[in-house]
Amino acid sequence: MNFAAVGEWSGSDHGLLTLCREIEALCGSPVNKLGDARSIDADILFIEGGSSCPELLLPHPRMHLRRFVLVPLEEVMDGPVPGFARTVGELLAQTPDESHITLCEGFSFD
Repeated sequence: MNFAAVGEWSGSDHGLLTLCREIEALCGSPVNKLGDARSIDADILFIEGGSSCPELLLPHPRMHLRRFVLVPLEEVMDGPVPGFARTVGELLAQTPDESHITLCEGFSFD
């Protein structure tokens, strides 16, 4: 299952990356992913203004190639994607990924 969220973060980009890694670890995902299946993968796709953290490549280098990233992102984002100067819809129209995405209607984290 994949989802996207948009929000504001008042801390550093490294602090956000650390938080994402802590969430993954708490959910049982390995820190060193190396293509292995994971129970959760919390990726940062982009940060307004980019990143000053060398281990955080932004925008996410493969996000435009992954329909499972773009479909949920399109539900929460309008306007051009930072670093791509295209909307999510435009990236979806151009992605070579032809995988099928099924939306979970009525799903809630409450």
